[in-house]
Amino acid sequence: MQLKMLTALQLVEKTMACFLHKMLVWFILCFCYFASILIGTGIGLMFDLHSGIITQIGTVIGLIACGYFAHKLRGSTLVPERISHVRVLVEQMQQEPVFEGKLQRQKQQETVTDYFGDIFKLAQLERSIRGVLQDIFVERIQTQRFAFNNKSIKFALDTLVGILVAFIAEVILAFYIKNRSTESPGATCKLALTLFTQQLDNLIKSIWALNIFMYTGFFICYAILLYPIIWATDILPVSVGIWNHVLALIFAWGIKAVFMESIAVAALIPVFFDNVKDQKANAKTTEHLMQLSKAYQQLG
Repeated sequence: MQLKMLTALQLVEKTMACFLHKMLVWFILCFCYFASILIGTGIGLMFDLHSGIITQIGTVIGLIACGYFAHKLRGSTLVPERISHVRVLVEQMQQEPVFEGKLQRQKQQETVTDYFGDIFKLAQLERSIRGVLQDIFVERIQTQRFAFNNKSIKFALDTLVGILVAFIAEVILAFYIKNRSTESPGATCKLALTLFTQQLDNLIKSIWALNIFMYTGFFICYAILLYPIIWATDILPVSVGIWNHVLALIFAWGIKAVFMESIAVAALIPVFFDNVKDQKANAKTTEHLMQLSKAYQQLG
């Protein structure tokens, strides 16, 4: 089955109530980053140094502080928001009538308790799935070939691979939502990861095509947003410099996370479901994953 981007866009459009709520959460986060940078700059300006070193240090501290809190809130806020949208996407795929906005929001609010128990279990499960996906693709790409025997470079490359394939975790959780049984979420996701690995040759082109789609959109958004941000920061009594680019990257990342990733997930879910339909886990694949990934071992 080939990617159907227009169908994916139409599916996301049908879940507009969930999409808009997710967009609100992400843009609040982006404006918090913006505010933290301004607050840090303002603290520097209190010393009347304008573009001096203290102003720059204050700006960096503000950005780091907001990034730290965003990291802490990821599991309790961002992940439930994304997976709740996935739940509505999966159910909407199987229903012809479009769910009303109130029903979508109700399903979204009930997803964590109905399927995962609490947000901490969901966050831990999603983190484990991302860990397994990173291990699978690191082995496939063999990042050590490009690391020049340097552990720091190897770690950076592995992290980059993890970022590029992180959106697939939502597809794995979509499998659990669709095929929910008496087994634990971890056990069902473990099965999904095994089937995913077995079908990876059939899925790999779709995965990289979706990455090209997402990151092309990201850089286009960055280029478009940079000019109005420069115009807005020109009114500040301090030289912003490189921070114009930082702000443009932050807002562009928010658009990617909300819009492009939603379409990418909606496009990959039916392709994955079609490829693993009637498939069974291979004992050889399961054994290989057990040896490859500690995160896989920790699943149910």
